[in-house]
Amino acid sequence: MLDAHRVEYILVGGIAAGAHGATRATEDLDLVARRTSDNLDRLARRHARPRLPSACCRLDDDEARQLPVQLDGRSLAQMELSTWRSDAGDFDVLVGIPDRDGRVMSYEELIGRAEEQRLHGVVVRAAALDDIIASKEWANRPKDQRALPELRALRHRRCTLTGSDQPGTALEQDPG
Repeated sequence: MLDAHRVEYILVGGIAAGAHGATRATEDLDLVARRTSDNLDRLARRHARPRLPSACCRLDDDEARQLPVQLDGRSLAQMELSTWRSDAGDFDVLVGIPDRDGRVMSYEELIGRAEEQRLHGVVVRAAALDDIIASKEWANRPKDQRALPELRALRHRRCTLTGSDQPGTALEQDPG
């Protein structure tokens, strides 16, 4: 859907890890979108509504649809992280992801290392495996700590396959 509407984005987080071969389940799509007005407007046209944690506000999806909050490019440009629900599923829009030192890597920085991967029959642009690992190392939440051994093993396997100590190019795989 994002590609059909010409949204420039990079998948990050659990879905991106899955594109690299990770098997850990995730509940939403995390993406870093290019921060131009036109691109954020194209992303905003996805008929999304706020996704609110049930413990926070106790609103169901129908009630969230009625809130006077509209997703538009202008509002997206003002948020570092926003969580949304669309008919296609839940997604988070991030300004960027942290590197190992906590510095936020933007779309422009990530796109140079991003890889096209096949995921469930669809070609997606996923953040580089090293960038995903760095982000999870910095966040250091329990769920990140649980995900890191598998991600490091995937990186090791990739380096072994390419005969390099640096990750290779995109793996042509379909883990789903």
